[in-house]
Amino acid sequence: MKKKVVVGLSGGVDSACTAYLLQEAGYEVVGCSIWMNEYNNFDDAEKIAHSLGIQYQIIDRRELFQKEVKDYFIKTYKLGMTPNPCVKCNKYVKFKTLFDVMLDFDADFVATGHYARVNNSKLMVAFDKAKDQSYFLYGIPKSYFEKILFPLGDYLKSNVKELSKNFSDFLAKKEESQDICFLKGDYKKCFDSCTGYIINDKGEVLGKHDGIFNYTIGQRKGLGVSYSEPLFVREIDTQKNIVIVATKAGVQSCKFCITSLNLLDEKFLEINNEIHGYRFKIKNADIKVRYSSKPKKGDIYISEDFKFAEIHLHECENGIAKGQSAVVYIADQVILGGIINKVFY
Repeated sequence: MKKKVVVGLSGGVDSACTAYLLQEAGYEVVGCSIWMNEYNNFDDAEKIAHSLGIQYQIIDRRELFQKEVKDYFIKTYKLGMTPNPCVKCNKYVKFKTLFDVMLDFDADFVATGHYARVNNSKLMVAFDKAKDQSYFLYGIPKSYFEKILFPLGDYLKSNVKELSKNFSDFLAKKEESQDICFLKGDYKKCFDSCTGYIINDKGEVLGKHDGIFNYTIGQRKGLGVSYSEPLFVREIDTQKNIVIVATKAGVQSCKFCITSLNLLDEKFLEINNEIHGYRFKIKNADIKVRYSSKPKKGDIYISEDFKFAEIHLHECENGIAKGQSAVVYIADQVILGGIINKVFY
């Protein structure tokens, strides 16, 4: 009897090719689109399901998406932090929904069009390093990876677009959306503007801003102030309504803390005898502090209850932002991840 897999269909080329590849590999495929907000359009997903001849359904998760992603996004920005909505959505909405549908259909697996790999239930970096999305997947419960398939993990993006021509006339030409999926256009319009001051890390007033939500940690361009050296946003103080900027040297950090940890593989843990207050450590790992950053070597010190950790980079990083995720890799495997909540300068 064929194995059955539930595939998340967004209407884009990646999820469509995921369904196609699994069907070609002999799986019985069930397509599932998740209704998350008012911008969703399922016409393309329905076309794909029809062209592949697979079962298809739309699951309404608008209330869950509002609570776990949209409300979180707004709240985090109002705290002067930089949210990572994709991490939250994958954990609390997308994969939770797909696993619910898997149980409803008595299926064996779930699959998505993410560029990542699963090897022996371990989350791994994709073959196409430029498109790798493992950073956004670290928060998924460890037990899920026994039932997750990522067929595109072994493909280059260029090959995937070519593959879509086997079953679709429009997908290879379809452009990928670059907007925040639930806030089309300028998301800053969702926040109230309130004039305040821009100061440097020495406390000197350099100018005024017209709303702190026009700024993000690490930002260089568009600050609206002049200085003898290039300036970067180092901190956003929502209580005082100020934007704190610093030179490049002033936004470099080699140490920060993370919370909301998700440990995906405990075999790399060692007992820590170096820093008081931390029970475990992971040495000489690769650490990404944002999706677009290159990994940097560092050591991770973890509390006994696994609620928080302190990360020491071997080489300092610029513009580490509270609210973003730090993800720990060893030899292309995702080991641990968490939310940055404190940065030491």
